[in-house]
Amino acid sequence: MMLPCHVTRVAMLACLLAPVMFAQKFEVSPFAGVTTGGKIPVDLQAADPANPDIPNTRWLGLGTGPNFGISAGYRFSRYFEGEARWSQQRTAGSARGEDGRGQGQRLSGTRVDQFHGNLLFHFREVQEAKIQPYLLFGAGVGRIAPTDTFQGTSTTFSFGVGGGIKAYFNRRIGLRAQFRYAPTKYDTGRSAVWCVQSGSCYTLPRNRDDWATIPNYWNQYEFSIGPIFRF
Repeated sequence: MMLPCHVTRVAMLACLLAPVMFAQKFEVSPFAGVTTGGKIPVDLQAADPANPDIPNTRWLGLGTGPNFGISAGYRFSRYFEGEARWSQQRTAGSARGEDGRGQGQRLSGTRVDQFHGNLLFHFREVQEAKIQPYLLFGAGVGRIAPTDTFQGTSTTFSFGVGGGIKAYFNRRIGLRAQFRYAPTKYDTGRSAVWCVQSGSCYTLPRNRDDWATIPNYWNQYEFSIGPIFRF
């Protein structure tokens, strides 16, 4: 029995599109891990010796703390994947000594959020490969917000560079481990960084000529791990 011509064409088209239609190119990955601290310089003269909440210091620091978040991506070619990623670190801000080292005196609990768009390059062409190492580059915004005592939330540019490995148990479920360098720029357009309700504030160094030799990012490193769900 001969099939009508248009039925045959539809069947052939379905066969050609089936690998694309059923390819699992979407991935969602919740994760958790740890993020290291960072520090920025402040003007010592801005400290208020009479206020115990504003100890004398030349550095404000962020401590190492846990992170968590979620990413959602789409693999649009054999090697490349685009993804949106949100992460949050729970840590504490501290006043540190002359060299900026150590934990220092705790000032306030702090949340560090990053909202990034990432591009992933996979080293293995075949999407169904069980083990897939990759490189990552992303950029977006970072939000650093004291959660108690201090005020001074800032939202500025941030980026991330790193890599990781994906291991798939089957076509739909896997595990992803990742390491990133993820700095957040601090807002040099604001004179005050963190302030208490009394009005005392830490400010950025007044001598702008020194800025060429001091960091203008909260430099942080992040490790995370979590499951992968493919659709």
